[in-house]
Amino acid sequence: MDLEKSNEQSIQSIQEILENLSTVADLVPGDLATLGQWLASEDRPYPVELYACLCGALQGCDVPLTAYDVAIAGLRHHKRDPKLLWLKALSLCEVCAFDEAKDVLLQLREQPPRPDLKTEDLLGLLARTYRSLAFAFESENQWTANLREASNIYQQAYATSGSFYPAINAATSSAMMGDLSEAQRLAGEAYELCRGQSHNVSTEDDDYYWLPATMAEAALILGRTEEAIMLYHTAAARANKRFRFLRSTRRNARLLMKRLGQCFL
Repeated sequence: MDLEKSNEQSIQSIQEILENLSTVADLVPGDLATLGQWLASEDRPYPVELYACLCGALQGCDVPLTAYDVAIAGLRHHKRDPKLLWLKALSLCEVCAFDEAKDVLLQLREQPPRPDLKTEDLLGLLARTYRSLAFAFESENQWTANLREASNIYQQAYATSGSFYPAINAATSSAMMGDLSEAQRLAGEAYELCRGQSHNVSTEDDDYYWLPATMAEAALILGRTEEAIMLYHTAAARANKRFRFLRSTRRNARLLMKRLGQCFL
C-alpha cells in the first residue's frame, strides 16, 4: 500500500487501515513509518489498540524512534495505560535510554498485573535496564550494584515463569559478576529447557531463533566452546533478517568472551 500520495488520498488510506487493524501487519516498514508519523502528529484520539498495534509493528521492523512517538501520542489520550507504557519503555531501551526506561518500568511494576503484560516480560526488561546501566558506569561499586540488581530480578522472573529467557540472562549476569558456579548452574538449566522445547517450535515463532541462540550462550558459559560455535551458526541461519535479535546475541557473546577470557568468534 502506497501511503505517499496526496494528503487527501493518504488520509483515506489511513482511515481504511484504522478500520481494520489486521492490515497493519501487511504494511512494509516505510509505510508503517509514514503511518506512525501521521498518527503521532494527530490531535484526535484513537483507540488504545491502534497505538499499541502500530507501536508493536514498528518495534518489529526496528523503527524504535517512531514507535516511541506513537506510544507518547497514545499516552496523551490514554494516560498511564500499561500496554503503552510498556511499549514506551521498550522503545527507550532500543535507543539505549535505559535510565528513562527503568523509571517507566518501575512505575509499571507498581500497577496491578494485566493479562496482556506478562510479569516475566516486565521483569526481564527491567533487569535489562539495570544490566545495561552497569556498563555505563566507571565506578566498580555502581557497576556491581546494577549488575547484582539485574541478576536478582532475572532470577525472580525465572522463579515466576520457569522460562529459559530469564534463566539464561540470570546466568549471564552472574558470569559478569564472576560467580561462575551460579552462572553454570543457571546456564545448565536454561540449556535443558531449550533442548526440551526445540522439537516443538514453529519456524514462524521467534523461539525458532532464540532456542539455539540461548543454547549457544549457555554452552559458552559452560565452557563447551565447539558446541557454542555450532549453535550460534544455527541461530544465525534462522535469523531471517531479525537484526535486533542478532545484535542482542552478539552483544551478550562479546561480553561473555571478554569476561570469561574466551576468544573464538
